[in-house]
Amino acid sequence: MYAKKSKLTTVVLTLLRDAVVEYEEVEQDKITVNLIDCNMKIQNKDVEVYLEEGLLLQGFENIQFTFGDGHWLFVEAQEPKNDDVELSKLATTVLSLLGNTVYEYSVYCPDSISINSFNCNKKFNGKGAYEFLKDALELQGYKDIQYYGGNGHWWTIFATEPECFETVDLVMVVDALIGNDVLKYEELDSDTLAINLVDCNKKYGRKDVHAYLDEALKIFGFKELQLSYGDDNWLTIIAKQPQTI
Repeated sequence: MYAKKSKLTTVVLTLLRDAVVEYEEVEQDKITVNLIDCNMKIQNKDVEVYLEEGLLLQGFENIQFTFGDGHWLFVEAQEPKNDDVELSKLATTVLSLLGNTVYEYSVYCPDSISINSFNCNKKFNGKGAYEFLKDALELQGYKDIQYYGGNGHWWTIFATEPECFETVDLVMVVDALIGNDVLKYEELDSDTLAINLVDCNKKYGRKDVHAYLDEALKIFGFKELQLSYGDDNWLTIIAKQPQTI
């Protein structure tokens, strides 16, 4: 069994990551962390400035910092009154691709999302969750993609959003999403792709392939989607290419 951390503790540890040598949860609204170097910079900011910005994004109030002996830092903050946090594009993408394998999640800063999975060993398109997400995010232009395991089935993925989302190829996206279940591809024109599936009735989470691809392709920016089944496990996808945004 793992002791449940307070939201403040979870947010602070997620933001600081490997900069923390050890920590102690003093109270529900107070945590002390022993840093590698209390004078270090994170994203070119002092530690307390960086932490304050991250905590404010999560709605924390009355944030206070006190430095102790050595490299200890005390952090006090009142939890937000609600959890209504607008999801970043990264978070939306990850949640859409993983579907109902996600038991719960937390977003502590725009470039990360922490996931509690029902089964952290589940395969997606023949790959582990992190490898699957990394390939999909790289297609969208994300950089500096990193993965950190946590307690139980909790894990966090970090990624830097690109300055603009480039046009992506429909075949490459479908292959990254369900390529392991495709026997054959036929490009009928620039916006139309026919795929022969191993099993057109396979579920992706609780979604059939039609619903899963419809949602996932929208995440990649495709428009005017139409999906229709043919004979012998063939599925035709019509999708307008996304433009650079």
